[in-house]
Amino acid sequence: MKSHLSSSVFLLLLFILIFAPIAYGAVDTWAFATIALILLAVYLIWISDVIRSGQLKFSNNPLQLPILGLIVIGIIQLLPFRSVSVDSLSIVSSISLDPYATRFAVIQLFLYALFFSSALVFISDESRVRKTAIFAIVLGSLFAFLGILQQLTDPNTIFGFRIVKDAIPFGTFVNRHHFAAFMVMLAGLSFGIAYSKSLKSDRLILIWIAIIMMILAILMTGSRGAFLSLIATISLVLFLSERLSDFRGRLLVAVFVLFSSIVLLVILLGADEWLARSIGLNIQQDISSGRFHFWAVAWRIFLDHPILGTGLDSFAVVFPKYDTWNGTFRVERAHNDYLQMLSDAGLLGFVCVIAFIYLLFSQAKRSIDGQKNDFLKGIKIGALAGCFGILVHSFFDFPLRTNSNAFYFLLLSCFASEPFQAEQSSNKEISGGH
Repeated sequence: MKSHLSSSVFLLLLFILIFAPIAYGAVDTWAFATIALILLAVYLIWISDVIRSGQLKFSNNPLQLPILGLIVIGIIQLLPFRSVSVDSLSIVSSISLDPYATRFAVIQLFLYALFFSSALVFISDESRVRKTAIFAIVLGSLFAFLGILQQLTDPNTIFGFRIVKDAIPFGTFVNRHHFAAFMVMLAGLSFGIAYSKSLKSDRLILIWIAIIMMILAILMTGSRGAFLSLIATISLVLFLSERLSDFRGRLLVAVFVLFSSIVLLVILLGADEWLARSIGLNIQQDISSGRFHFWAVAWRIFLDHPILGTGLDSFAVVFPKYDTWNGTFRVERAHNDYLQMLSDAGLLGFVCVIAFIYLLFSQAKRSIDGQKNDFLKGIKIGALAGCFGILVHSFFDFPLRTNSNAFYFLLLSCFASEPFQAEQSSNKEISGGH
């Protein structure tokens, strides 16, 4: 039997999944502080459940280790191991060139780790996984609808409640590209379920309606990176789902009808310019929108600080020292999370990122192969595809720097990699089964 304390943790985790995208992607301090308090409550309830049941409930999923590795790197960067000369005086300073930003990044990583470890334990049985997956898809379709509505009625503000400076909002998100990444993850999950051959026709129609809504919202953001990541997501779903399908002709027809419907809807809404930008038809003087310059700067910073980098999230402070432009614009991100990780945390941090990606795909492969239930296998395939999509998008942007996207990415990583428990009555001491 699931304890009341366990159910409370599950509900709190679901609340985070609702609150984070509603609160403008949880990018503001007040929103993230609220989530921190919720996760503190999760931790306290978790401890109480352990004491009450007399069992240590913790997952041994190795995906947690790279996150802990980044936390350790961040802590080391805050230690006074660097000597700086000022007016012939030697002053001891931290390795990080922006200790405040690095300190906050460590706190973020710690909260991500707590959310991830909680999800691995409390959203691991089949019943909760099914409920959470459907819950996420319903939320995704709802946010897609609201985003389309916002774009058609008041594209310059977030439903009149918030005026966004130095960015273009979409839906409830401050950054339209990061909203598109959010949609890609949930569209991937939806695609996995749609191709699992486990739904009746009436429910399958609802899933396809949700998919069309989400893809339409992605196209209307005009995010080329999201469009490319969507293609990667769909391709991975079709590749992995081929073993579940013996009707390739019907699959191809379904894909054709889906994209035809989306294009038709875009044209009917008078938003063909969004579609044109999404597929890169707009002619620009700089096709990279400045990214090539940012990437070159990030690479030079890495070459000067190859082992531990300049400090987690220190790119905004370090960039002006390497910038060869006129300094008119303030650049806070490298618009390539892999290059920024090299810049911020050096080779050690980059190894943690690569280790996470490797473990995610290797764990997911074993988990998908071992899953016999078609619906649950569809969830795993869709979750892995959603993660793959945002990892592709991270080559061109920084979508995982939006907190709500990070939480959903970790949730999908949990779905893809963790073997689902048939029931949670025993609440085994160490879950994971690797």
